[in-house]
Amino acid sequence: MKSIKFFFNLFTVCSILVTANVHSQDNPNPEISKNIPLHNETETPNTDTRDLNYLSALEKKHKQAIESGYVSETVKTESEINMNIRDNMQYNVENTGSEPVVMSKNVNGEEGDWTAISNLIHNYKVSKNQISGKQIDMKRGDDGYLYAAVNFPEANDTIFHFKNGVSFYKSSNDGISWDYISTMYFVSYVESISLLVESKNNSIQDSTRLVLFYSASWNSDYSSAFIGFGTFTCNGFYFNSGTIANPGSGNKFTGISAVSDGAYYQSATYFGVVCTESDNVTGVSENLRFFRTVNWGGLWAGSAIVTGFNEKYPSAEYKEGSSDSVYIAVERVLNAGESQIRIIATTWIPSSNKNVYYITSTGGVKYEKPCMTIRQTSPAQQILITCTKNKNALYHYTNNAATWYTDIPLSFSTAQSEEITFCSSANTGTKPFSAGWVSGSGDSLFLTKGDLGNMLGNHTPKINNVQVSKFVTPVCVTIPHSPEPNSGVIYSTYLINQDSVKNVYFNREGTKFIKISVIPQGLYNALTNKLNVRDTVRIYLRSWSNVNIIIDSGKAVIDSNTFQCSYSYSWLSDGGYYIQVKHRNSLETWSQFVICNGSELIYDFTNDDQKAYGGNQKQIDFSPEKYGIYAGDVNQDGTIDASDLSIADNDSYSALSGYTGSDVTGDRFVDASDVSIIDNNASLSVNKVTP
Repeated sequence: MKSIKFFFNLFTVCSILVTANVHSQDNPNPEISKNIPLHNETETPNTDTRDLNYLSALEKKHKQAIESGYVSETVKTESEINMNIRDNMQYNVENTGSEPVVMSKNVNGEEGDWTAISNLIHNYKVSKNQISGKQIDMKRGDDGYLYAAVNFPEANDTIFHFKNGVSFYKSSNDGISWDYISTMYFVSYVESISLLVESKNNSIQDSTRLVLFYSASWNSDYSSAFIGFGTFTCNGFYFNSGTIANPGSGNKFTGISAVSDGAYYQSATYFGVVCTESDNVTGVSENLRFFRTVNWGGLWAGSAIVTGFNEKYPSAEYKEGSSDSVYIAVERVLNAGESQIRIIATTWIPSSNKNVYYITSTGGVKYEKPCMTIRQTSPAQQILITCTKNKNALYHYTNNAATWYTDIPLSFSTAQSEEITFCSSANTGTKPFSAGWVSGSGDSLFLTKGDLGNMLGNHTPKINNVQVSKFVTPVCVTIPHSPEPNSGVIYSTYLINQDSVKNVYFNREGTKFIKISVIPQGLYNALTNKLNVRDTVRIYLRSWSNVNIIIDSGKAVIDSNTFQCSYSYSWLSDGGYYIQVKHRNSLETWSQFVICNGSELIYDFTNDDQKAYGGNQKQIDFSPEKYGIYAGDVNQDGTIDASDLSIADNDSYSALSGYTGSDVTGDRFVDASDVSIIDNNASLSVNKVTP
C-alpha cells in the first residue's frame, strides 16, 4: 500500500457555562446541568494559534467548488487547506501490511409495531468486546437503504490465516429483508469498528459508499492497535483501504467513533474518526485523537486533544452551525468509584483546541458508556446522550445546545443491572429520537421513541425474541417517515452462554404482518383436503371509513396444505380495515371489518362463510368444515355469469392447456370439470359483495 501523509495539530481547552429553565414531561424536576467541573478538573490550555475562522471559511469555499463542479477551484482551495495543515506536525504513515482483502460472495437475502420475530441478518460468529467499542454497526444511507456491518473472529482459518472479518449487509425495504454485500478479511485482530454510509450524488444509487473505520492489532490482546479504514461502493466494488495512523510507543487506539458532515453535503462530504489513545497495560487514556479527510480518504489530517483526564467510550457527532463542529461525549473517570459525562467539543478542522461541557455533576456515582446523537438540522440544536448511572439507564438532553437537563430515567427499573444504552435520531418528523437499553441478564431489549424530555411514556415492551449478548452493544436507527419516524435496532445473541456470541438480528417498528387463510373453490381437492396447486392471491387493504381508498396491497402464494398466505407492510398504521381478496379466476371477496393493532393480524376465511363480507363464500367440505371463495369469475368483472361460462366452454372445446384463467381447477387443462364449476356458480347468480 502506498504511504499516506497525515498532519497533526497539538493544541487544547476551555469551558462554557450555561443556565436556563425548562419543564421535562418525563421528570417534572429534572436536574439542570450546572456545567461546572468537579474535583479540581483543571483542563489543559488551548495552544493552537492558527486563524481557525479563516480556515473554516476556506473549507466552505472548497465545498462550494466541489458541489458546483469547479475543478480548478477545488484543486486550488484543497492545496491551500493542505498548506495550512503542513505548517503543523506531519508524517508519512508506514505500510503496516494490514490492508484487508475483500472477498465477494453471491447475494443471498434472509428472509413489525415491532415484529414478533426478529430478522436474522448475520448467521455466524460475532466478536465480543463491549469494553473497546462497537462490534456491530448500522447506518441509513441517503439512498434510503439500511446498511449493517458485523465484526467476527476467524481464529480457525488455517489457509489464509485471517484473524477477523467484517461482513456487510443492506436492506432496500427498511429491514424487512437483508442482502449480503461483501466481507473484508483481516490478517490482524480487529478490536472495534464504526461505519459511515455516504453518497457523492444522491440521484445515483451506485455512488453510495460504505466507509468502515477499524482499530486493529497484530496482537491478540489488541495492544498497539492502529486505526485503519476501508471504503467501497454499496454493491461491493471499487475497494480502497489504508492505515490512517499508529499510536505512540506503549499505547493503543481504541473506542473508535466515525463522524461525518454528509447530512449537509454530497460530493463535498468530509468525514473522519475519533478514538482514544490509551496505555497498553493500564488502559488509561492519554488523549483523544481526531482524524479527518476532505477528499474521500486520499489525504488525512489529525490532531491530539489532550485533556489531562482518563476519557473513555467516545461517542462523536458532527454539529452544524457552530465553530465547535465535533462533539465528543465521553465517560471521564475521576477515580475508581466515580465517573462523569463530559462533552469535548472541537473544531471540524483538526485542532487540539477544545471546549469542555460538564454535563453531569452528582458526585460519588458512576456515569458510564455514553452514546450521543445530534439531530442533523441546520443549525443543529437538539442533542441526546444516553448512559447508565450506577447501572440504571437514563438520558441527558438539550433542545438549544446550551441548557442541559440530566438524569432522566429511561427505564422503570431500579435494579442497577443495566449496562448498555444506545440512541439515534432523524432530521424530520415528530418524535425524532430513539433510545434503547438492555437488561443486565440480556433477557430483554427495550426501546423508547419521542421528543426530548418526553420519551419514557413511549417505551415499548421487550422487543427481542432471542437472548441479547451483553458483550455486543446494540445499534438503533431512526428511519424518517411521516408523520413520525420509526425505529429499528440490530443486536447480537449467544448460543449456550454469554461467551458464545453468534448471529445478528434486526427488529423494527412500523412493519405489520398479515396472514390470511383462503381457499379458491376450484383448487380445493376434497379427497386430499389440500389444494391441487399453489397459486397467487393479491389482497388490498381498504380504509374502513372510505372503502374507495386503498391503503396498501400485497401479493403472496397460498400454501397448498395450510391455505395460508403471508404479507408484510411497511408503515401500516394501527386501525380498522377491510381485506379485499382477488384471485385470477375466483370471485372478488371482502372480509368483515377487522382491527389491525400490533405487529400481526391473522384472518381465516376458511372456517366460516361469515368471515366473508355478506357471507359471500361456498361450503366446499363438510369434514373438515371448509369454506372457499367462489370459482369462475374468469373475466374478473365481479359476477359469475354466462360470459364466464362462454369463455370456459370455448377454451374447453379448443382443449386449451397451461396456466390460463378458465382453468379453475388448476390441473392446467380446460375441460368439463372447469365448465361444470362455472356453470353451477353462474346458475346461482353469484356477485361480489362489498361494504
